[in-house]
Amino acid sequence: QNLLSVGSPVQNVEGKIQNGLLHVKGPSVSNTYVGGNKVADENTGWFSTKDSGYINNEGCIFITKSNKNKNDLSIRKDGIL
Repeated sequence: QNLLSVGSPVQNVEGKIQNGLLHVKGPSVSNTYVGGNKVADENTGWFSTKDSGYINNEGCIFITKSNKNKNDLSIRKDGIL
């Protein structure tokens, strides 16, 4: 596992990048927030974290920008800060 990554998905959780954003899916991923707001796609079950990033060939997830807080984490795709 790469030390600059946030790790790989836990058992029974899938991760993918779609339109540059990280999406996760699995039995431990809630499809609603507290208060009942739907957050996962009802047809596919994929939840968008709204974080920009990429997944390398080893399955490690790298977050390059947290779009929720607009924080640029300054991590390049080559893993060098």
